[in-house]
Amino acid sequence: MFIDPKTFPTTLGSDEKTPPCFFERLCKTYPFPSNIAFIVVNHVVSNLLPFVQALSRVGRIIAIIPKSSFPSDEISEKLKIDGYTLSKEITKEILRKNPNEAVSLIKNKISKNERVVIIDMGGYFSSCLQTLEKDEFVKERLLGIVEDTENGHQKYEKALRKTVTSFPLLSIARSPLKAIEDKYVGKAIVNAARTIHKEETTAGVLEEQHQIGVIGLGKIGWSIAKNLRALSKFNVQLIVFDKKETIRSKAISQGYEVTSTLDELLQKSTFIFSATGQGAINEKNVHLLRSGVFIASCTSSDDEFRLPMLMQPPNKEKGNFSVYKVSEGKEVTFLCRGNAVNFSQGGTNGPYIYGVLAELIVAAQRIANKEIRVRQELQTLSKNENKQIAEIWNRYFNDVSDEEVKRTYISLGCSAEQNAFAAEGPHQSSNTRMSKTSK
Repeated sequence: MFIDPKTFPTTLGSDEKTPPCFFERLCKTYPFPSNIAFIVVNHVVSNLLPFVQALSRVGRIIAIIPKSSFPSDEISEKLKIDGYTLSKEITKEILRKNPNEAVSLIKNKISKNERVVIIDMGGYFSSCLQTLEKDEFVKERLLGIVEDTENGHQKYEKALRKTVTSFPLLSIARSPLKAIEDKYVGKAIVNAARTIHKEETTAGVLEEQHQIGVIGLGKIGWSIAKNLRALSKFNVQLIVFDKKETIRSKAISQGYEVTSTLDELLQKSTFIFSATGQGAINEKNVHLLRSGVFIASCTSSDDEFRLPMLMQPPNKEKGNFSVYKVSEGKEVTFLCRGNAVNFSQGGTNGPYIYGVLAELIVAAQRIANKEIRVRQELQTLSKNENKQIAEIWNRYFNDVSDEEVKRTYISLGCSAEQNAFAAEGPHQSSNTRMSKTSK
């Protein structure tokens, strides 16, 4: 179900150009059926508030599962005041070890006539698909799952190879609107790492002091490398690596110094940005790290690293620096205990975030209205749906200062390969095609 936004007023006052007004218009454009419940996995940061308020207009939020990276006490308190309870007892690790927790969550929270949509971030429920599918109560009430991130997208792809589901799964991880967010996440990660380094050391500016390595040239990793290289007033010593040879070749063609192996990057770098979500640094190669190296992650520590020591208290800790002893005489420093560094500085901000959150709502609406046929693969919103979201976004945030963001939203009528960010670098999963939703 869709109501053409062109039928709505085109002129908005400045007091109407706000996230709550944007989401109110979005939910009127994409009406939900009655008796819909939501389970939401997300970071507890400022942009969560208008998002959950929007979902509450069209259904009932039965659980908010906070991501582990630096939940804001202020936002947590505001959510509590508004009547929302954070399900802190549910973690990715608990769901992985005991998938029945997902079944219990739905059974204990849902009302008799409600049907539930899960809006996931990071593939929290990917390890639960078989268990959810086997439970008859859940099968009758779970309408589908929407995934936000590339890391979660890959987890659900892997899970779907082993499980046949009776409900659809949608992902927005590879949409043109999401590409804008990924660009700014990379920038936020670089800025956060520089801020932490400056606050916690007397060694001076990060990029003046270190041989910097970037592991993983996916969308966020590429943005990290691009933003580091943009610090042109410094003589940035930057090396990069990706496990895909085609991506390494493209990086070389764009002037980056590329190592032929991950081991080489680990041995050379004194500051590492790790952006793979696939355990790039683990027990097999951690001994290759230089003593005193600093390591910054772009995602949760349990996804980015396979290091049991990160589950233990560090040997030394100062602010956002956590020092671990790897071997006799060798110490390494993880920023923020190996979690995404940008959330130590409040995450990422900007109106482009609301385009991504709008995609999640529209994907949930398509599932709630049973407009998506079940397929044993991840599906995505259509090009036309992305264009409709962009049209609404432009009415509320067309005064955004970033011209590149504007061009991308305006040009969404073209394919993702033609959008403004296609020329910025390779995507980690560029050879993977996603099926479009059925009309």
